[in-house]
Amino acid sequence: MLRRLLRLGGFLVVCLCFLFCALLTQLGLCLASSRIRLRVLARLTQVWARTLLALFGWRVALCGRVPEGNVEPALLVANHQSYLDILICAAHFPALFVAKRELRQWPLLGWLARSCGTLFLDRASTRSAVRCAFRTSRALRAGASVQVFPEGTTSDGVTVLDFKPLFFASALRAKTAIQPLTIVVQSVNGAADDAARTLFTWVGDEDFVSHFWRLLGVQSAEVALVLHEPLLPPHTLGARELAQAARASILCGLSVSVHSADTAPAEVTEGIWESVGD
Repeated sequence: MLRRLLRLGGFLVVCLCFLFCALLTQLGLCLASSRIRLRVLARLTQVWARTLLALFGWRVALCGRVPEGNVEPALLVANHQSYLDILICAAHFPALFVAKRELRQWPLLGWLARSCGTLFLDRASTRSAVRCAFRTSRALRAGASVQVFPEGTTSDGVTVLDFKPLFFASALRAKTAIQPLTIVVQSVNGAADDAARTLFTWVGDEDFVSHFWRLLGVQSAEVALVLHEPLLPPHTLGARELAQAARASILCGLSVSVHSADTAPAEVTEGIWESVGD
């Protein structure tokens, strides 16, 4: 109980601090170009994500081969098991995020998401989806990477649902790279069975508060973020074929172990994935 309460207090303090920083950043960069503003907000989101993962005791190992050359900005696509996926991806890759419209109304998290440039999508509205896809294209052309979860909902972590092609069309329009990522839960509290995985996944009708409260009690967890070969422009495939190719790579990554010899840890938080320094 004490662990949960301390972490909850730390979570609230961290989010309030970063909300304040995001608002100051927006104010300070109001006359800056959209390229600079979006990239600084993406970097701020990365710091926020790393801080929360450290607070929760989650260790994320980045595995795979770093692509050669500067492939930024990129459309980052990953499998989706929980709201924690946002923290896991953002901790390594500074990016804006596409999130469901409902998040916009959440206390604190919704305010933070809005202030950090999150792109909101109403999954029940075709018009909203198309509008969000065009905004994603503009963000990519402005030089910011964008993270999406093409399944459109969370899955159980054992398989990957079919990918929707909408945001792959955004990468086609913006002529940017597509970077597939696989999120693999290695262990929770030292256990690597299905019961441990359910502490991470957020599927079905479980409410956020119950899941988050249970998550605060997790002592430690290890996650592998597997970096696959990027799909580079000029793209010769259509959006649907690109979605299928990305899904195939991510599906293969579910069997990867963080200790596998062919998935040595990669350090990509600087250099080719640097988000701010042009």
